[in-house]
Amino acid sequence: MLRNLRGQKEKMKRKFLLAIILIFTLFLVACNGGTERVERYTVAVGRKAFLSDNDIKSFTDAEILSLPQNVAYSKVLDKDHIIVQDKESLLFGVANGRGDMLIECAFDEITVSGKFLAGRYVDYEKELTDDEILYGTDSNVINEIYYLDGVKLLSVTGSISFQAINDDYCALYYDSYVQVFDKNGVYYFNDRNKVSGRFRFSVCDGLLFGHDSSRGDWFIWELTTQDNDGVKEGQSFILSFYTQDVDSVYISAYLGDGKFVMIESRYSDSDYDYYEVLDGKNYYFKQTCVIFDPTKGTQKTVELEMPIFGFINEYSPDLSVEQRQNLNLNEGYSAVSVPTLGEDKRRISVGYYVVDSSLNFVIKYPKGTSPTAIRFKDGYGFAGEATENYAAALYYMNCDLAWIKDDASYFGQSFNYGRYVSAKVTDDGLRYGVLDSDGETVVDFGYDFISPYTQEYAFAVSDGVYYKLSVDGKSTLLDDCYDDRSLTYYGVYGYLKGEKIGLKNALGDVLINATYDSIDYVGIHDGYLFVGVSSGEEKTLFVIG
Repeated sequence: MLRNLRGQKEKMKRKFLLAIILIFTLFLVACNGGTERVERYTVAVGRKAFLSDNDIKSFTDAEILSLPQNVAYSKVLDKDHIIVQDKESLLFGVANGRGDMLIECAFDEITVSGKFLAGRYVDYEKELTDDEILYGTDSNVINEIYYLDGVKLLSVTGSISFQAINDDYCALYYDSYVQVFDKNGVYYFNDRNKVSGRFRFSVCDGLLFGHDSSRGDWFIWELTTQDNDGVKEGQSFILSFYTQDVDSVYISAYLGDGKFVMIESRYSDSDYDYYEVLDGKNYYFKQTCVIFDPTKGTQKTVELEMPIFGFINEYSPDLSVEQRQNLNLNEGYSAVSVPTLGEDKRRISVGYYVVDSSLNFVIKYPKGTSPTAIRFKDGYGFAGEATENYAAALYYMNCDLAWIKDDASYFGQSFNYGRYVSAKVTDDGLRYGVLDSDGETVVDFGYDFISPYTQEYAFAVSDGVYYKLSVDGKSTLLDDCYDDRSLTYYGVYGYLKGEKIGLKNALGDVLINATYDSIDYVGIHDGYLFVGVSSGEEKTLFVIG
């Protein structure tokens, strides 16, 4: 019995170590190159796989948003939804930009996820029982959950958190379980089918995909409703898989077009695809891959060209809705982590590829970059985060290297108008400069800061003095610039007229007249720039397009 117990503990230990590797390797930056490219990795394929972000904001017109009386703006969600605070009660609500209250100011705080928001307040008139006080139960804490249009969906007591799944569905997390509801307030699980709070979710073409990355468990739920004794609720599971085998680890993902994938990595002492060295021991693994369509009831086994450790795409449950919306992969494509193998199939590092919905490998990410680090503009890939060894690099659409600067530690910033703004470590500290699309220096690395280019200009700072840089590198002194470099990220700058401050764009056009004491809020939402200014105790909110 003791020997069997030790064997079980060893299996659990191996499973835990492997699970840790599979969970985290997709999100780490690869440190080695992997296999060589072949001819199929072309620019044409890259244009199909990647979204190209050519949207450069230029702000030219400003207007004042009207807020209800006796409230001040707190946070902008978009042009028609602004979190406001009552000036007297200091409670929060939601208004639009036309002077209408959508949600009255009745909450101690308002939190937002996607298009769902929750207002929280404490009911001080409710008396807690002795047991509630003893165990710290907060049943007098009320959470009212709304859709962005101001329609109240649910009222929940106690400590909860919530996370939007997409624009139509949201997950509500209690202490030990989770509930999913839609924008009409319909719940999709009932008391008979409580789901562990470890699950995260995505909506996959009308199906709810639940995934517990800590175990590899998953289920697929049908997003239709039925009437149950006068109460609408979601229908039952279509498929589910709960890990029982301690000798295997499972990866699951949605590929698009109705197709899911499940990959099993099973311990194998004979035929194996790769092996790991953990605690000085060799562990050998064989992968099996199945693609299935739960609505059609079809499945097929696929022979993988290379082992796969994890997926990132617009349906990945473990990413927030905001992270999924910011991915630059087109529909039907996924980023996957792939082990770099030595001659004996030992995993020596991790690299990243793009696969299509049939799990064909179509693009290899540049050496030393993770999927979230590279953006695409004008047919080039720009490493917005540090590449391997902190080099600055530009890539073609198929991720082939255009050029690389590895003479120092570089920190990439932006790539607009064919201009690569970067910073590098010098003997004088971190200094900014500009490279062109050929890797040639347009602006020497001597500035304390350089903003991204907008309207063909960037803003630069040196020893507290502000300049405007053209795309050919010529600089012009900005002698009226207010010292706040954060504004310049948006292609605007604060300008001073006497002791008052206003706002101009990169062309020097006045957006807000210099009649205010301070600029308190700046943010971009839905393509609009929102700027909050103050004059004495009066606050004004502008929308600029």
